[in-house]
Amino acid sequence: IVEPISLVKIAQADEATDEISDDPDAVPIIPKNDLQCMAENIYYEAGGQSYAGKLAVGQVVLNRLKLPSYPNTICGVIYEGSTKPRTTACQFSWTCSKRNPIAKNSDNWMQSLRAATELLSNKNTIDIVEGATNFHASSVKPSWSKRLKFVARIDEHLFYKGTNQ
Repeated sequence: IVEPISLVKIAQADEATDEISDDPDAVPIIPKNDLQCMAENIYYEAGGQSYAGKLAVGQVVLNRLKLPSYPNTICGVIYEGSTKPRTTACQFSWTCSKRNPIAKNSDNWMQSLRAATELLSNKNTIDIVEGATNFHASSVKPSWSKRLKFVARIDEHLFYKGTNQ
């Protein structure tokens, strides 16, 4: 059963989103585009996986956001390399390929949305991928994985981080 996300206020385009409340019970404001980008990324990368697998994929985005070598927005991290002209490879394959529409009433979408909400509202404070910034499906062996440190396998994904992280 998926819990509703009623505790999260999705910001309208004209709302300020950089205010931090000292109230631990305050409802976090998540910019609509961040939530949408994160939920879609989780859905397309880990939609059929466990809730932990969904959180792990989302955590990679948050871990990248902390590093200066990646874009400084959630949507920027997710769509890096997918805009033209392409200067880097697509960071998440679904952003550069034809994809099926999201089944908005499906359990996979609702769980992806819930995982994105949890990650963006700082309700999940444990990084289950131990700082990983990269992952791939267990069915492939990309050359870049040899240069990184393996940190975890969750469902059908293998997670890595830089050797100096």
